[in-house]
Amino acid sequence: MGFTSTLTFLVLALGAKPVAASTLLAVFAHPDDEISIGPLLARAAAEGHDVHLVTVTSGQVGGANTEIPIGDELGAAREEEARCSARELGIHEPILLGFMDGDIADRSSSLPAIRGRLREILSELEPDVLITWGPDGLSGHQDHRLVSVLTTEIFQEPGPKPRPQKLYYVALPASRVVAVPESERGRRGAAVRDDFITTIVDGSGFLEPTFAAMQCHVTQWAPLDRMRAMFEDRSRLLEGRVHLRLALSTVAPSSGLETNVFRGLRDRD
Repeated sequence: MGFTSTLTFLVLALGAKPVAASTLLAVFAHPDDEISIGPLLARAAAEGHDVHLVTVTSGQVGGANTEIPIGDELGAAREEEARCSARELGIHEPILLGFMDGDIADRSSSLPAIRGRLREILSELEPDVLITWGPDGLSGHQDHRLVSVLTTEIFQEPGPKPRPQKLYYVALPASRVVAVPESERGRRGAAVRDDFITTIVDGSGFLEPTFAAMQCHVTQWAPLDRMRAMFEDRSRLLEGRVHLRLALSTVAPSSGLETNVFRGLRDRD
């Protein structure tokens, strides 16, 4: 029995999942973006939820640690890395849209196609919860920002039921970077005021599958010792917790800090 399967058995055996399973869809720009919420994705899947990932580009120009030529060859390699990552996290095989890395924000002609594919996916999967980048893109990457905008637009659109009930943005709380040297803060991402954080999911028990997923992305973080150092640095910074902002919701907000993105969802008609 694999690590994630074992956790699923234990979670269910201990009765920690008394409510019906829900569907979560994470929408990101590049293969490896999912690692930012890896513990949350792995935990949700282990608890029996339906967890899906959309990756808009193939990461064709992001080969920082590989001799694979940029372009289609690198994109194919990174798509396979994304599939590997999803297996390690225990989620469904990723939905890879194949748009050009670094290009989608500069080509207005791509927007209708991306928007159309995202609408199709939401119609097919009928997710209860969406998670994507915030308007800052965390790292400021223009592709991250565009994916945030498009996902938010689609969440807001009127349409036939069922519609997603919650939209979350990935966030880095300012309190977690206050002790980080100024020279390194940009590398860690854009911080958000702590009072804007609505949701903290404890994923400390799911760091092992998240690190295994990270190891799939060898074109990005090889060699292993550097990858491990980065992962341990982030784990110390966030203590295995995933921080989110509830951006939009069609259900009543929770009182106090949320610890579960599925909290408060209405039953489907």
